[in-house]
Order: sequence, then C-alpha cells, then structure tokens
Amino acid sequence: MEIEVLEESKNQIRFVLPEMDHTFSNILVEALYTFSEVDTAAYSIKHPLVGRPEFLVKVKQGNSVRTILKKAAKKIEKDVSGARKSFSKAAA
Repeated sequence: MEIEVLEESKNQIRFVLPEMDHTFSNILVEALYTFSEVDTAAYSIKHPLVGRPEFLVKVKQGNSVRTILKKAAKKIEKDVSGARKSFSKAAA
C-alpha cells in the first residue's frame, strides 16, 4: 500500500492513500478510534470520482502517531483474519 505523507510531527500526521476509497478509509478511522491515545482521526475525499483519501491523525501528548498507526494496522489485520476464519467455518 502506497502512503504519501504530506506533513508530520511527533503527534500529528497528514497523509494520502492514493489507491484507497471510502471502504478502507472508514475501517482505518474506526480502528484508530479504538485507541485512547487518539485525539483526532478523520479523512476526506475531495472528489468522488478522482479524489484520494486524505487523512489527519492527531494523538495525545507523549504518544507517537506512527506507533498508533502501526497498532491500528495490526488491529485491522487481526480483525480481517478473524473474519476470514469465521467465514471459512460457516462455508464448510
């Protein structure tokens, strides 16, 4: 997955995910908000046909925004793996 960082500090990052749409963007924002360290997690797509999701993530003082993004990615991976296992059992 390509990530284009627009600006970054220790507690905040703005980035674009060029190949993603609302589906993954909503999943990422939801995963980020499961962590109490997150102050803000949002995205916008300026044009519905050709827009790219632009994210803004802010974390509370003393936390690393990159660490929280990694935790969110691991949570999404775990959730998808669990769903895959459930669907496999149901289809058997």
